Amino acid sequence: MTNEFPAFLQDKPRSERSLFDYLCCKINPKIDLVKISEADYGMDAKEHYEKLFQIYSTGEMPRPLTWNPREVLELTKWSQPDDPKWKPGTYGERDHLQRAFSCCVLLVCADDYSHEYSDLISRLIESCLVWGRDSLPLLEELILWKLLKKADNEEYSFCALGYLLTYCLRRKKKDKDEAFLSELFRWFIECANLAAQSSDFSSCSPKYVGSSWLFASTPFEQSFDVWRSMIRKALFLQEENFPLSLRKEAKDLGEKLIAAIGRSA
Repeated sequence: MTNEFPAFLQDKPRSERSLFDYLCCKINPKIDLVKISEADYGMDAKEHYEKLFQIYSTGEMPRPLTWNPREVLELTKWSQPDDPKWKPGTYGERDHLQRAFSCCVLLVCADDYSHEYSDLISRLIESCLVWGRDSLPLLEELILWKLLKKADNEEYSFCALGYLLTYCLRRKKKDKDEAFLSELFRWFIECANLAAQSSDFSSCSPKYVGSSWLFASTPFEQSFDVWRSMIRKALFLQEENFPLSLRKEAKDLGEKLIAAIGRSA
């Protein structure tokens, strides 16, 4: 069995640029790009800023990304905007915008170098949710665009999880989408099972394989807390918004994912 773009998502919009363009409309280059450019303790800040401003102003992303500005984008990716003691970086919504911009650029360019999709997508969901729910449909478009480009089981499965959680976070109780939501749950579980059975796990420590399901594929734990928080918000705190017929399925899936993270950590 291989990953194929699912038929029930064929008519959904896909875009490499929509989220990037949205974030650029919110970015203040003299504040946000300056802060990102200084993420490496101010080293090469001028060179980083010039490359960041070029991406921001033209929308053209060099592939592969060079050290300037990839290093500061990577460092900003790891920022924790909800922790006032975290350095480097600022605290609050502004830093979520900077992190979302950094992760968005990195995800668009991620095929050109080795990168953990888990780290990027989990942080994009969290920062977009803080910055504005109107950005969530645009994140869906970016994830679907990546799904069309990736065949790797692990990366595909984290894209699937990201799409599932993003959709659940932005949907409303009044939405008449029961059939679509049911198919979305089924498709994600299929993707996760395929990733868990992948031969790619041969290089993983035995403690990560088997019971930890999807998260067996990413033995790097830095994103586990972010995923755990997003899963709870999307599948537990949104429970009343789900159709009655799917509430137990959503809860069971959330519990399985949370338990899988616990066994992987």
